[in-house]
Amino acid sequence: MAAVVLSALILPATASFTHPRGILITTYPQDIVVFFNSPASHDRTLAVVIKPPWYFVNNLMGFTSVTLTLVFSGNGNGRCYQCQPSSVNTPTLAGADAGGKLVVQFGAVTMTEADNGAVLLCPITFVVSAPTGRGFYMLFLSAEAHAADGTTFLGWDQIPVAFLN
Repeated sequence: MAAVVLSALILPATASFTHPRGILITTYPQDIVVFFNSPASHDRTLAVVIKPPWYFVNNLMGFTSVTLTLVFSGNGNGRCYQCQPSSVNTPTLAGADAGGKLVVQFGAVTMTEADNGAVLLCPITFVVSAPTGRGFYMLFLSAEAHAADGTTFLGWDQIPVAFLN
């Protein structure tokens, strides 16, 4: 009788796993982003490539949702590399919060074997004001993809960004 009462209190469990670095994400082209300073905005479209995690789940052909988080390290948080000492302002990422973080949500993403994955296009804008923050910065990219069975896959990459006079 006690076993029956105990089993009624236990909720049914669902299988879900998180695979850290379970998806390979990268950007195309893989190069250093270089802007020559002028008070303006500079548009750039990131082509984020998601390679399928078929080594974890066979025949996984898509995700129910994908969240990309971009963090630009030059938004006043002191992580500018070799910055010009006289710089007053640092470039910012349009739409980002005070910490330089921008979150982009995608709905269902389908992957194909012929393409060996999926490509997500993410337009971003760097805003430069005068006097500008000349130097080298980093744009950190992380992704979280959810499969229909509740499995979560994580991935990340980084892009060097240079602002030159």
